Amino acid sequence: MDPSHNLNSLEEMQSWLQRNQKYFSKELNGYSSPPSKYYLPTLSLINRAGKLLDLGCGNGMLLKFIRTFSHLPIEPYGIDSRQVPLEQAKREIFPDCPENFRLADVNDYDFKEGPFNIMITNPLYGNDVRTFTETCLDNLADSGRLIFRVHTDRFGDFKEKIIDSPAWQWLKKQGLKYSITSDLYLGFIDK
Repeated sequence: MDPSHNLNSLEEMQSWLQRNQKYFSKELNGYSSPPSKYYLPTLSLINRAGKLLDLGCGNGMLLKFIRTFSHLPIEPYGIDSRQVPLEQAKREIFPDCPENFRLADVNDYDFKEGPFNIMITNPLYGNDVRTFTETCLDNLADSGRLIFRVHTDRFGDFKEKIIDSPAWQWLKKQGLKYSITSDLYLGFIDK
């Protein structure tokens, strides 16, 4: 983990995830149980304060986890194309800033709240990986970070549409740093 995180807080994070178990479901955020093996590596990539946009946020639990444990001031923003999870994000998860959550498709999002210091997304959400990535990078603040996350249920699509495509080489030329495990692809590009 990044040194800015409290090294003694792993147990606290696990406990937080268990206490918030009711907010995890396939319908609300894609997880049927608290996803510590996905959330903890993502948290380790949060090294900037400011506006954090989750493109495809579900009910906002990843943002809530990051805001709770990053030890950096984070202003959460989220978009999702599904009404029910987004309403839960506004009403229950982030009642202090519901205006930061919008119903939108990533391909039509206008980024009007930007620029953002950090964005988190699945590169497969865009219709075209390169165009989607360029749009995200264009809406990052100077010294911003774009984080890509793909979990195992999408690995087949990921391999076919990204790793086995010209987009992969293009992403690497943009400075993509990544790791791939049996459970998660996690990568980032710093602007």
